[in-house]
Amino acid sequence: LSGSHTYSGPDQPGDDEATITVVDNGGSRAQQSVAVPYPPQTTTLAASSVGQSTATLNANVNLGGSQFQQCYFEWGTTTQYNHQATCTGLDPNQAANQSVSAGLSGLTPDETYHFQVVVTTSAGTVVGGDLSFKTLAAVATGAPTVITGAADDLSSMTAVLHGQVNPNGHTLSDCYFEWGTTS
Repeated sequence: LSGSHTYSGPDQPGDDEATITVVDNGGSRAQQSVAVPYPPQTTTLAASSVGQSTATLNANVNLGGSQFQQCYFEWGTTTQYNHQATCTGLDPNQAANQSVSAGLSGLTPDETYHFQVVVTTSAGTVVGGDLSFKTLAAVATGAPTVITGAADDLSSMTAVLHGQVNPNGHTLSDCYFEWGTTS
């Protein structure tokens, strides 16, 4: 009994194939092509809807054709993280890029938090890289509250900014976005 294999190069994650050929002593051949799973691909994205005690963590995930095992965000006030939040929005049967998120609550106002996505499949575990956000400072009771949303419709020259303001019964005298190339 002898065997050989061929391997084709990748075009997209999950597109690789291995062909197994078996030849018996009488010269009969049998072939079977199987998908070669990729490790997952992940990118940690900026947190959104950051408030005084809440935030939404975001990432892009591609399972690469491997069997899904787990997806979560590590988070905490240092890169030791110390907390985990399960990803939502992930279809474990889809190999294409997917957006995932996890909502956090009970955070401390005016505190910097670090986070990263972690994905495990049958082909391995991959982390998306550390990012951070800072919760909004505490405000006086009854003062207006603000939640900054994610920007969208991004181009090299423009972006649409989103946010929510609750005046908490007061009349607003001014409302604007501050923006720039640094935080």
